[in-house]
Amino acid sequence: EDQELKVRFSKIARDLSEKETMIIEELNAAQGQSVDIGGYFLPDDEKASQAMRPSPSLNGIIESLN
Repeated sequence: EDQELKVRFSKIARDLSEKETMIIEELNAAQGQSVDIGGYFLPDDEKASQAMRPSPSLNGIIESLN
């Protein structure tokens, strides 16, 4: 019903569909590797953020929401 939302999320849905294979490959490539997050109880925010967002393709799509 909301055409503005439809326009905004149609592009995101299209981008996700087009980059699905690349996103999956990027996420799979990050599996099973040790990651330095700067500490166990008090991790470094920047290092932890990078470790938790290993797909540049997906990150770009998410950031386009802003």
